[in-house]
Amino acid sequence: MLGKLLKYELNATGRKFLPLYGAILIVSLFVRTSFFSGQNAAPKTLITLLIIGLFVALGIITLMTIVQRFRTNLLSDEGYLMFTLPVSTEVLICSKMIAALIWAVFSAVVSGLSLFIIGLINDVFSIADIRYALAILSQEHILLAVTAVVCVATQFIYFVLLVYTSLSVSQIPAFNKHRGIVSFVTFMVITVVVNVFIEMSVSQIFGQRNLADIGEMTALLGNAALVNLSLAILLFFATDFILKKRLNLE
Repeated sequence: MLGKLLKYELNATGRKFLPLYGAILIVSLFVRTSFFSGQNAAPKTLITLLIIGLFVALGIITLMTIVQRFRTNLLSDEGYLMFTLPVSTEVLICSKMIAALIWAVFSAVVSGLSLFIIGLINDVFSIADIRYALAILSQEHILLAVTAVVCVATQFIYFVLLVYTSLSVSQIPAFNKHRGIVSFVTFMVITVVVNVFIEMSVSQIFGQRNLADIGEMTALLGNAALVNLSLAILLFFATDFILKKRLNLE
């Protein structure tokens, strides 16, 4: 059932992301053509500003989609239908979260591809540079890169579940008249508490390490990923509990 829910979620959200991905890649090609054609600086500047605007729009649409899909499907009138499906609340949350993560990965790939196209033309890097960089990579560098990717992924999952928890808290009956404010306050309070916790504990443990050392940096990112994952699990169960026990769809 998770697969069917995920397919439905991706089909619904793909209508927003796929056209934007296409627009970003098309504008990237225009930037490439602009630099090849030797036109004056004005068109280049305008096109560059346009693609920056598209990147900003991509980030905003990603955030809005995360909020809208969860709120519309589970916290509005549609929730009556969704919660009658023969699936657990955990599966419903996972379908939203996995879809958000998939689109985040695609967004990163499209952004990287766009920058790659533009970067080749601006001599920021070349295929030869990439081949050389790959050739000199050691196992430690590869492990560091993989750990960094995992850290970013867990950070995104934590962020998504933080949004879900904040939206869910606002659905508690006592907050019916101030749901928007409660969501925002919950998000900020959790963020501040987590940041204080990290500063007081994790930073003290790893603050004295030599971050110029690849092994030390890998260990730091690995522990950061574990912290993100632990927080994400807590927020997942918090959201699940509220949706099961305290949800008010009226």
